[in-house]
Amino acid sequence: MAREKAEICIGLPLDEVFRIAQTYPKFVKSYERSSVIYQDNSVLKVRVATRILGISVEWEGEGFKDNKKKIICFHQVSGPLKGLFAKWHFRYLADDKTKVIIESDFSIHVFLISIFLDYLIGKIIVKQIIKKILFFLKKECESKKIGEKG
Repeated sequence: MAREKAEICIGLPLDEVFRIAQTYPKFVKSYERSSVIYQDNSVLKVRVATRILGISVEWEGEGFKDNKKKIICFHQVSGPLKGLFAKWHFRYLADDKTKVIIESDFSIHVFLISIFLDYLIGKIIVKQIIKKILFFLKKECESKKIGEKG
């Protein structure tokens, strides 16, 4: 199993960052297409199309939002990374800043080559995906902050 983790600090209060994060995948501008299939106060189902290593891929994910604990959990239910699990944590920092951490678990169940594939996909592909999500989340949050000032 490949485990990856990435984090970023955003200069907005936790509640605001969490609210914006719940609009995923809308804020990830590098996706070719994305849509919310279903959403309510605790559940989110999304469809995404993008390019990974130059190859067009699509996937669907289901998520659970915990507004009290400030956690979003996603599970990829279809696509090339089916089974990928990602947990987004939101932590208050001083001066109205927020740390966002995405932890992911991914495993391919193919005898003998799974360790190599888990490592390759985890280190190269999954790590880049979660870094990109955090980058675009921060960019979206900062654009909201600039919009408030202007």
